[in-house]
Amino acid sequence: MVPLRADAALNARVGTFPASVADMPFLIAAIGIAFVAAIMDWRTGNIPNWLTYGALVLFPPLHAVHAGLLGGSMRQVLTTAGMSLLGAALCGLLPLLLWFKRVCGGGDVKLFAALGAVLEPLLGFEAQVYSYYAAAFLLPIGLLYRGIFLKTLKSSVLAVVRSFRRGEQTVPVDPSEQQWFKLGPAILVGCLLTALTHWGP
Repeated sequence: MVPLRADAALNARVGTFPASVADMPFLIAAIGIAFVAAIMDWRTGNIPNWLTYGALVLFPPLHAVHAGLLGGSMRQVLTTAGMSLLGAALCGLLPLLLWFKRVCGGGDVKLFAALGAVLEPLLGFEAQVYSYYAAAFLLPIGLLYRGIFLKTLKSSVLAVVRSFRRGEQTVPVDPSEQQWFKLGPAILVGCLLTALTHWGP
């Protein structure tokens, strides 16, 4: 294997060269963070703040240090740190909107933002898209396993139909029919798929 030149790796960190080797440390870190989040979410239903806030605080400077070790200029060092912050903001935007609609948990919002800081905008958004695909695949399996797939499907269809009927009084959803999906495992799958698609030189 021909080693990746430092200048090419540095350009990859600022998005000007498709050298995935430079992203491997951050992809591995994202998988580690998502793994811990998935375990905690599955066992307790919560994603700890120390994990998400820690990543949000640590990884912008870590990206800057990484660029500096690759011999980057001060401008490139600052650019990589800025891209990390931008990734956190952009990758947290859609989950935040879903949180306002009570579709996504607050821990999921912070985890997506943290992974955006780790992976920067492009890879962070890619991991997020894969996470939603994984959730769409895992949710029916979970409902079938719990024996409530048809009941949940019926209540969901009725809720959508009612939302399009003008002048009809909104009927509250029975709490027994509400199902909260733990997104942590799906986010882990999204990070793994992102790493697999970018693994190698």
